[in-house]
Amino acid sequence: MAGVSWTDGRVVSGLIVAAIALVTAIASLGTSAAIQETALQPAHATGTAAWARALVDDLATYQGLPDERYDRDTYDRGWRDHDGDCQTGRHEVLIEESVGPVSFVGDDTCKVESGQWIDPYAGVSATLASEVSIDHVVSLADAHRSGGWRWSHDWREAFANDLDDPATLAVSATSVNSAKGSASPDGWLPEEADARCRYAIAWVRVKTRWQLAITAAERKTLEHELDVCSSAGLPLDVESAPLALIDFSSEPVDDTPPLDAEGRPCDARYESVCIPYFTYDLDCDDVEPRRFAVTLDPHSFDGDANGIGCEN
Repeated sequence: MAGVSWTDGRVVSGLIVAAIALVTAIASLGTSAAIQETALQPAHATGTAAWARALVDDLATYQGLPDERYDRDTYDRGWRDHDGDCQTGRHEVLIEESVGPVSFVGDDTCKVESGQWIDPYAGVSATLASEVSIDHVVSLADAHRSGGWRWSHDWREAFANDLDDPATLAVSATSVNSAKGSASPDGWLPEEADARCRYAIAWVRVKTRWQLAITAAERKTLEHELDVCSSAGLPLDVESAPLALIDFSSEPVDDTPPLDAEGRPCDARYESVCIPYFTYDLDCDDVEPRRFAVTLDPHSFDGDANGIGCEN
């Protein structure tokens, strides 16, 4: 790690105000990786500015750049379809964050075409999926220079596809996302007060979850902004979901659904064979496998209910 220096200890060193109780839990990351996490029981109400301000105190400080230069391809190998439902992480986030009904491209539900999204930074709205980007709140580049350079490629991809924590990814207007770029809060902040507070809290939440460090300038900005937010009683809408820290003691286990010969994800409901996932109904003439064990059977391949699909 020549070129980078660290001070102030590691995240969750036991110094967070009023002590933090650690409870180990196994969780499944929506990144296609099953990972172990550690839940935080904070002294302040989760998601408040005071809560985030306390977490800042335990973030390590770094200066300099790592020897390994940032290469986006080592983090971003494409959005993953972690649950085999044909929707990649991008479209999962679009569905989750739309404040109105979404419509899809074509006859299936794989790709979102339209919805209603409000940019969390500038407040502008969009109705077409092509008008928005999925923003990594802590950019991949910032994650790399603040500690991600130590991660394996699997952990890097897990960070890029982290669907389990609500702060990691956000639907943002493409123009706003471009303006934000890879800057940390000392280089870019939303203009509106409530948005600044929500962004600062989300930033600290992601850095804490992934045990990433901050620069001295970043720390100064975060401390100031969060103190102002606390005094003003902002943000008005608090993200109160529990925060879980990533446990890096073992590598993430890739549980991405396998693919068939044509590169389509297999339907996880059919455990004994690879039946391509489709949202519309299939019959035995549409698939190659014959005489396979059936438990869940959404396509009714097991017509006589004897536990064997497509017997003829």
